[in-house]
Order: sequence, then structure tokens, then C-alpha cells
Amino acid sequence: MLLIPGRNELTYTVTPERTRAPLQAGAYWAQLNFGLSYD
Repeated sequence: MLLIPGRNELTYTVTPERTRAPLQAGAYWAQLNFGLSYD
């Protein structure tokens, strides 16, 4: 995540992580947990 002082813009990058399980066609789901701490 990149925060630049004085700008009202938040830029972040999401990187998927591959598991050892084989890829299969069908339904899937994803979960995103987000936290922010600042002083």
C-alpha cells in the first residue's frame, strides 16, 4: 500500500497466492481482510 502525504488517493496491490491443489473448473470464492493503522 502506498500513501502519499497531501493526496486523497489510496493505492494498493493485491497478489493472488497459488495453492498446491489442482485447478478445476467451477465456482470459487475469495476473501479479503483489510486493516489500517495510522498516527
